[in-house]
Amino acid sequence: MGKIVSIGRNDLCSCGSGKKYKKCCLPRSNPHVVCENTHYIVGMEGIDQIPALDDRDEAFLCYAVLTNVFIDWERKSFFIKDLHLLIKSYPQISDLWALLVIGYYGMGMRSRAKKVLKQSCVRFPKNLTIKLLAYFSGVENPPHVLPFDLETITQIYIWGCIRLRRALAQSNHVLASDLLEEMVENARRCQQTEHWALVESIYEMGIEMELSEGLSHGEEYGQ
Repeated sequence: MGKIVSIGRNDLCSCGSGKKYKKCCLPRSNPHVVCENTHYIVGMEGIDQIPALDDRDEAFLCYAVLTNVFIDWERKSFFIKDLHLLIKSYPQISDLWALLVIGYYGMGMRSRAKKVLKQSCVRFPKNLTIKLLAYFSGVENPPHVLPFDLETITQIYIWGCIRLRRALAQSNHVLASDLLEEMVENARRCQQTEHWALVESIYEMGIEMELSEGLSHGEEYGQ
């Protein structure tokens, strides 16, 4: 029986290309790595269903503002109102509801976000972004492996955050670090380094590292 060789993300690829594995064959074996020159839907599905060009542009602007964790509360509040108007005009576009959940989370209004999310889960049971948000928020328990393919950058980010949380819960810091590196690389390629799910993952990773270092120092000094 042949020996199974484990290849790290930063190791030379076994195909002989001379490139690192993460820059060569990893994207082909991992569907959650965004390949160079691959165009994913940036944020939401169904935008092409909005017939009015001004409304379509407004939806994209709402996405840009509400998914950016560094934009202030007051400006987000303004775009939440605009998003409500879009939802009133186009209630059938489920990703607008998903964006509303994300917007409320970004404003720290978690109870309202969960309320909208639970309603959205009932109304749009087949929407993948809403399903992932349900996993992320604890409304539903996430599976170990997704039964569907990810189709947007936001979906990739949310699933990455869920996987990172799971790795941290298992104290698998090496895997968590690899997942975070994967998310950062995806963000760089898609020019979305301010995305809320990425920043949430960085924050949770930082907290975990601080706790781990604190425990290590405590053991070192016999505390």
